[in-house]
Amino acid sequence: ELGGIKYFPSIYQSLGYIYTGLNLYDKATKFFQKALKLNPDATSYVDMAFIYWTTGEKEEALHYCKKALKAEPENNMALEIIRELKL
Repeated sequence: ELGGIKYFPSIYQSLGYIYTGLNLYDKATKFFQKALKLNPDATSYVDMAFIYWTTGEKEEALHYCKKALKAEPENNMALEIIRELKL
């Protein structure tokens, strides 16, 4: 995978951010999922929540926000997305 860099979740996250910036959310999701599989931390969960929030998939966004908050109870991005979801 990507020339043997499969153990570096930050690279997958960076690619996800690039595709998010290009509004290519399907591609971004694939890279964020790879990062999440390698490193299931609050940041990875928030990345997924952001994509789903951006694409209007509120329930999926909430699901990943809850996972982020379980990993890091005071995660500001997860809390902000939840506020924006108005659920």
